[in-house]
Amino acid sequence: MPAQAADQNATTRGGTAVRYALIYNGPGSAEDGPAAVAAVSKQAGLSVKYVSSVADIPELLPGAALLAIGGTDDDIEPLRKRFTPGVVSAIQDYVRSGGRFAGFCGGGYLASQGYDNDEGFVHCLGIVPATSDSYLEDSAARTLSIQWRGTRRNMFYQFGPKFIPKKSSEAVEVVGKYDDGSIAALLCTYGKGKALVSGPHPEANDSWRDEIKGGESDWTPEPEVATAAIRDLLSDRAVGK
Repeated sequence: MPAQAADQNATTRGGTAVRYALIYNGPGSAEDGPAAVAAVSKQAGLSVKYVSSVADIPELLPGAALLAIGGTDDDIEPLRKRFTPGVVSAIQDYVRSGGRFAGFCGGGYLASQGYDNDEGFVHCLGIVPATSDSYLEDSAARTLSIQWRGTRRNMFYQFGPKFIPKKSSEAVEVVGKYDDGSIAALLCTYGKGKALVSGPHPEANDSWRDEIKGGESDWTPEPEVATAAIRDLLSDRAVGK
């Protein structure tokens, strides 16, 4: 991130500039979801500020190094409808000007161009040049083997999206793939900024184990994978390079 943007996206702690992750934790966010995103954001070197009202997001964006939306309720529509045109425009302007966005599961649906439901195509934030669709049709929690940056990872999954790329001038980098080859996670540019979205939950930790279909599991969480992804998102590395 350019020095000027980094200076703007900082708070002060004991005279030292500390950038913060702005994390949504209001109605519609999944239990333990915001806390898991906060944990990996802290490991990536950010402080954390929670926002519980979508309407308050625009006024907090000027101080954020990262806006993050984690897992959501299975029915994402009530939350999506809280993103008024004014909020959507503010988020787009923030990322386009050099900000960063991270969306895990429900946050990935919201960041996409949109998705189909019974009433037709639903437009979302549009900061990722892809539409979204559920990878699996049932909402049971489970682990899936994901090809992530060339390595097989067992990741927590619950009704998360796959991403269908659309023609765009933005740079796109596939980060993760499901077993059928569809896109599980991607990194992209949006103007001067970047966005990271993922259908599975690399940020999940051991507290999520009891939710997995079938009860006890020998799954080993690796939240450090999400930490590395956040650090990469915050970096100046060119997408696709």
